[in-house]
Amino acid sequence: MGWILSFALLPVLFFLYFVATARLLKGLGTRSARLTLRESYSSAAKSHSMTDLRVMLASSILFVLAGLLFLLVKKDEWIGGLSSILFFGACAIAIGYMIMIKIKNT
Repeated sequence: MGWILSFALLPVLFFLYFVATARLLKGLGTRSARLTLRESYSSAAKSHSMTDLRVMLASSILFVLAGLLFLLVKKDEWIGGLSSILFFGACAIAIGYMIMIKIKNT
């Protein structure tokens, strides 16, 4: 029953999010210039300490390794291992890029 209730409440939550966001953004202007990917990662790197970034990178790498182990141990359930490898591999690449930006700006 918990899953059914959760899925039933999902449209309500989306609607409330839309209303709250629209209210917050009302009256704000738009910019013609877009935020570049480099600016976005640079801002994210600035908001985290080097220790935070290193811990996040190490955690992502551990989850990639856990996904590899999952692939080796449970070969018939490969989708979980592959999902972990792809998602946390992408996270590791992004965090590694933020570390490089932080080192370059220091």
